[in-house]
Amino acid sequence: MASIQDNFEINVATKRADGRWNHFCKIELPDYAEDQAKAKLDKLREIFGDEYKLDMTHWVCRGHHDDNW
Repeated sequence: MASIQDNFEINVATKRADGRWNHFCKIELPDYAEDQAKAKLDKLREIFGDEYKLDMTHWVCRGHHDDNW
């Protein structure tokens, strides 16, 4: 059975003239350990600079099976 894989996702936003943020892109890191994902986030922050806001989400996907269902 196919399932949704745990993964890290980096969201990138650009700053608007009114100070709010617009979504620019997301970067999925499906096969990264936490330390690797943090290192990638740090590197991307260096590359994108202060004009972009980067944050990271760790998606944890789980299923539940009950024999009475």
